[in-house]
Amino acid sequence: MSDVVDNLQKILGSKFKGKVPTIISGSQLVPTEFVTTGSLALDWVWGGGLPIGHGIVIIGKEKSAKSTSCLKMLAQLQAAGHSCAWIDAENTLDKDWAKLHKVNLDNLAVYSVGPGESAEYVLEIARETLSAGYFVFLDSIAVLESEEAMKKKEDKGYAGKTYAGASAPITSFCADIGKILRPKNVSLIIVNQLRDNMSIYGARTRTPGGRALKHMATIMTEFTQGDYIEGAGGEKIGVEVKFFCNKNKVRKPFRERLYELYFSAGINPLKEVIDFAVYYELLEARGSWMYYEGEQLGQGANQVMGYLVKNQDVYKILRAQIVELIKENKR
Repeated sequence: MSDVVDNLQKILGSKFKGKVPTIISGSQLVPTEFVTTGSLALDWVWGGGLPIGHGIVIIGKEKSAKSTSCLKMLAQLQAAGHSCAWIDAENTLDKDWAKLHKVNLDNLAVYSVGPGESAEYVLEIARETLSAGYFVFLDSIAVLESEEAMKKKEDKGYAGKTYAGASAPITSFCADIGKILRPKNVSLIIVNQLRDNMSIYGARTRTPGGRALKHMATIMTEFTQGDYIEGAGGEKIGVEVKFFCNKNKVRKPFRERLYELYFSAGINPLKEVIDFAVYYELLEARGSWMYYEGEQLGQGANQVMGYLVKNQDVYKILRAQIVELIKENKR
């Protein structure tokens, strides 16, 4: 123990004789561990994947693939051997859609919020579940109502209005939750809605839940829907999902990327590998043609994807290299 740490420990020991605070050296801090989100693009935006021991808030308007992205993360956590729970506040979790994204439903604890259940009650369930060592997904916090809000609803004078203290349960929850996440080595992933601000003043959008939610989060990321992906007949078969990380306390913030989400197959991993292989100069692009170690793979992304499907050894090598480069967090 260094003199700096030892001296402070002695000072505090003489001051707090009942319960002496434990002081450690900064070098004893445990480095942040990451689990892949299932998307190379989102792993890159977050600096290595989903950080364990932290709170993550995902915000966005409707149809921005917030819940779908969470299902993909959940499947990756299960594959890594972690216990997970899903608090279905909106009662929209679909069994078949979860299976499509490789979620092991037999090993998933699901709690569906019932009518009349307050924010205080649901958040206490989340707190106890995290304390039990589970990773918790809460979808979404925007629909939770405090006991006070429920009572105010019965008063016609408060119909449609906001008032001080409406987000008090969330504030109290956020104040305590950081003391659970790191010691238990679990993460809390909260989905929140991005709503239009009807006021003519201030920002054009707002998020429910108060400011405490933003301060609690280690990572905050906004998801938005991009262009639709059309099939040969012009039908919509997928959509581009864009995300921007506007807060990150463990890696570089303000990164943005997108992935392609197909309605029948989920995230397109081949397109992600091609994009990042070019980004990290693992593939050489000469105009629209692409080369790997001097070998011509094809012209355009579709031909290269076809090549990778037939040559899984090349695909696996490229993906493994990209994963390591993302972990190094140099670009």
